[in-house]
Parts: sequence; structure tokens; C-alpha cells
Amino acid sequence: MLPHREWNRVDVVTISMLGPNNNEITQTNWTTEHLIYGEGTAGKLGSSSPSLNVWAAWHTIFRPKSPDFALVDGMDECVDYGFWYIVSLKENSANETSFMIRGYDIHDANQWDFDLVSGQHYNGINDWALYPPGRNYYMGIQTINIADLPYNDVNWIRAYDAAAVGNNEQDHFFRNGARIRGRVIK
Repeated sequence: MLPHREWNRVDVVTISMLGPNNNEITQTNWTTEHLIYGEGTAGKLGSSSPSLNVWAAWHTIFRPKSPDFALVDGMDECVDYGFWYIVSLKENSANETSFMIRGYDIHDANQWDFDLVSGQHYNGINDWALYPPGRNYYMGIQTINIADLPYNDVNWIRAYDAAAVGNNEQDHFFRNGARIRGRVIK
């Protein structure tokens, strides 16, 4: 049997951004907001005029809090890993019928601090290496119909898919966990 581990106690934080044209790449659009729960969504605020576009987005970052959140002793490398979550609807002010959830690893050499992390800083003071945090690799995309909510899902990161994300990114995953966000399909 292959060695495996499961973690059920997880640090979960929501970070957010507010900026023009849903631009998540620059630090200035990320806020210092720190919410102790998971929420992943994006939406346009304001008018339909392109010059007045203001987008808001909330991304959930999470990492098991167990000290054994690491490669299994005796393994040379990670095989596959996944995370399970339940999706529910908080609000649908735009009358959308479906949305997608994207998962990312958090590609950063620094470990985020649960009590101080925000969209701008991994520890309350120092900048993330990339914006948004975890920009490097998608870990999967899931399209969900709002009529199907609540929805249970699992997002698998395969060690040797086409990009070998699970294997290549395992150090980042075990350091910082993952990030998910929801996005309206347009």
C-alpha cells in the first residue's frame, strides 16, 4: 500500500483585492484585509463604463496546521495530493447561473503567517514574491452550476500531469498550502 496522510485541521484565511479591470497582478490592488474564513469570489462593482470599472475579489488560502504536513517519511517525492471543499452561495446579486473555481499552489519561498497574512504581505510586513500569491500554477478548474449548490468537490493535484505540477511544486505546496478563488464565467 502506498503511504498516505490526511489532514483535517486547516488554517484558512481570505485575502482580497480591489482594482481596475480585475487586475490581480500588481501589489497595489491587493488589500491588507485578513478574514478568518474561506471565501473565493470575484465581481465587478460600479458602472458599465470601462473607465469606472472596479473589481473586487476574495481568495481563500489554506494550509494544514499539523506539524507533519510534509512529505511522508521515506518517500522520495510526492505522488498526488488533493483538497476537499464544500461550495455554497452567499449572494448572487448579478443573477449568474454558473461560476468556476480555480486552484493554485502558493508559489513563494516565504511561509505565510496565519495571524498576519494579507493580499499585500505574507507576514504583515513583507511583500509576497508574486502577485497574486500563488500565481504560478493552476491546480485545476471546476465549473459549477448555481442550481447544484451546495456542492462537494475535490481538487486533485497530479504529480505527473502534463505540467508535472504536483511533483514540481511540492516544496511550495508543503510550505504554503494552496489558494482557491471563484470566478463568474463570462
